[in-house]
Amino acid sequence: MRFSRIIMISIPLCTSFALLLSTILFLRYGSCPEGNFSCASSDMCVLQRLVCNGKADCPNGEDEDVIICSDLHGGFSSMIASLKNRTSNAFCELSNVPKQCKCKSSVLCCKSRNLTEIPTGVQGNVNGIIVMNTQIELFDTTFLNYHPSLINLGNNGLTKLPSKVFKGQIYLKKLFLIKNKLETLNGSLSVEFVNLNWLFLYDNYLTELKAKNWKMQYLTWLDASKNKLTLKNETFNRLTSLKFLYLERNMIQEINNDIFANLTNLIDLDLSWNIIKFIGPRAFASLYKLTDLNLMNNLILRLTSTHFLMLKNVQKLQLGGNARLEIGNYFFPLESLRSLNLKDIELPNLESSIFEMLTRLEIIYFKKYKYCTYVPQVKRCVPRADGLSSENDLIANDLLRWTLWTIMITTLITNSMVILRRVVSFQTSPLSLIITNLAIADMFMGVYLLIIGAGDLFYRNVYRKYAHIWVNSWTCTVAGVIAMMSSEASILFLLLISAERFLLISSPLGAHKNLTTKSAYSSCISIWLFSLLLAILPVFNWRYATRFYGKNSFCFPLHIDEPYMVGWQYSSLIFLGINSFSIIGIGLMYVGVFVSIWKTRNATTLCVNDSSFALRFIFIVMANCCCWVPIIVLKIMAFLSCDISKDIIGWIGVFILPVNSAVNPVLYTFTIPNN
Repeated sequence: MRFSRIIMISIPLCTSFALLLSTILFLRYGSCPEGNFSCASSDMCVLQRLVCNGKADCPNGEDEDVIICSDLHGGFSSMIASLKNRTSNAFCELSNVPKQCKCKSSVLCCKSRNLTEIPTGVQGNVNGIIVMNTQIELFDTTFLNYHPSLINLGNNGLTKLPSKVFKGQIYLKKLFLIKNKLETLNGSLSVEFVNLNWLFLYDNYLTELKAKNWKMQYLTWLDASKNKLTLKNETFNRLTSLKFLYLERNMIQEINNDIFANLTNLIDLDLSWNIIKFIGPRAFASLYKLTDLNLMNNLILRLTSTHFLMLKNVQKLQLGGNARLEIGNYFFPLESLRSLNLKDIELPNLESSIFEMLTRLEIIYFKKYKYCTYVPQVKRCVPRADGLSSENDLIANDLLRWTLWTIMITTLITNSMVILRRVVSFQTSPLSLIITNLAIADMFMGVYLLIIGAGDLFYRNVYRKYAHIWVNSWTCTVAGVIAMMSSEASILFLLLISAERFLLISSPLGAHKNLTTKSAYSSCISIWLFSLLLAILPVFNWRYATRFYGKNSFCFPLHIDEPYMVGWQYSSLIFLGINSFSIIGIGLMYVGVFVSIWKTRNATTLCVNDSSFALRFIFIVMANCCCWVPIIVLKIMAFLSCDISKDIIGWIGVFILPVNSAVNPVLYTFTIPNN
């Protein structure tokens, strides 16, 4: 008989474990559920939050495909257009080309480490000179015999430029000095460049440009990124034809009102990855044609509408990475804005009105998926999912959805059967009364799941449009209250049963009297009142109650993904305080029970029935520990800033927490005697 009970008890526990394991395997290798990305080259699926994150997760990297991940709004599209329809002749048109070099059409290309100077005896109309990865040294006369339209001196370890090295290069259109070790330009760019269009100074050690001395009236593209520029006493006001200006990854701290004055043709400005703290209110006032402004990853604290007042043509604005930037209602002048990046910025006081004037906005980037609920009118919002919900649905994917409905139906049916069985059979013992109340508490968890499942059905395929309404609704608040009351009542009823069993079995010769019916009624009423108080107190304590229960789409305040959100102290008190001590108390009491059984097993037969009961009841305790211990551990990990997968939170809400309520009734049937 004992073995049959053990087998029957093991069945639901093993089934639950198998379901969890198959869920993980299915999620990783199975057919992709809705809300996930399907790899074209295999059956593997990738979670939406991993798509376009800069790391290939598909075998062939389809999740990082440039077509999927590119944001072509702003000046980048103009740059692409400028590079189209370019053709070249593959035949060499030059003669006397040294063996260290090659020739393609009229372009001389030298990439030999043994080359120490640029060849001077090449005959023909040298239209381009490409000398890279060499050990050359430049002189004032290096290019005296050539008049190319292209000079590329990238990655040669150059430390200095002779002041007259480019003198007389009136036909030069493109000059590349990238990836060298230049600390100063030594006036080499102060000569007159009649036709220069492109100037690339990327990845050097330059501390200043002295652009105010440049004579480049037709310069359209300047890349001075990845240097040590501060822009102090710097101005670009003579470069009136400039369209693309890249100054990212420098040491710029301040942008004054005069730096970009007169750049009326500029369409793309990149100031990302600097240490900018202050921007003059009229710093961008002359940039009428600007379409792409990148201010990401700086230390900007404050912006105003004045900064954007003249930027009516900006299509792409990137502010992400300015962690302390206050986002306010200052975007309204940006009437052409189509792409807005606010990544890695906390938005505690975000309001929908901030984005209402941006009627052309097509894509927006946030730090957290929940911020997407404030912009339902925007076609694309990143991140697209948070482990709980997806772009279209309250429940992120079909696997989560079917798991929720399965556990919900099981919970409601099994607990109803337990309650009905004990009511119909008129079982009035104190233990039966407590178990009946425990079943009621567990059944409330099924009601909570029913509300979440119904919300998912109601908002199917349109969730993001109504997400803000859902999390701030009283329906969500009521669902959270029910879930909180259910979970707390369940663990407290279990604590009561454990305490009663411990006192009864550990008392010598039955010195402890059984719990009376009156005491059982009083205890049950007290637990219900206390659990209800714990659940509804946040509704009255915080002015905006839904900020506690509406923090996520599942309306349950575990605060694992955001441990310091509003009400985090209260959440910690419950899950790390009450629940942790309850689990520890239950464990200690059952240790005491087994110690007592071991001591008295051969001394008396008084506790035989109680010891048999305790051995069977331990399965219920184990089931509750398997539910709460992972949650407590994850909560502690969240406070320690450990990296916790967003997808775990979804499975806590639909599986780990409620599965205990579904399994308990089965355990009661085969472990608890009728009397």
